Amino acid sequence: FEEGRKHQIYFRTLGNIIMLVPPLAISQKDLNFLIDGTISTIKSLARKLR
Repeated sequence: FEEGRKHQIYFRTLGNIIMLVPPLAISQKDLNFLIDGTISTIKSLARKLR
């Protein structure tokens, strides 16, 4: 959760599941931002776990 905030992405976690809840109407630019931030967060967490 905290790592996602560093990338301006807010997650909801349920155990080992990451939930993203974008708005029903989202622009391609905002969707790309959400996806890029999610990927960056996962990569950052993976580096910390090594």
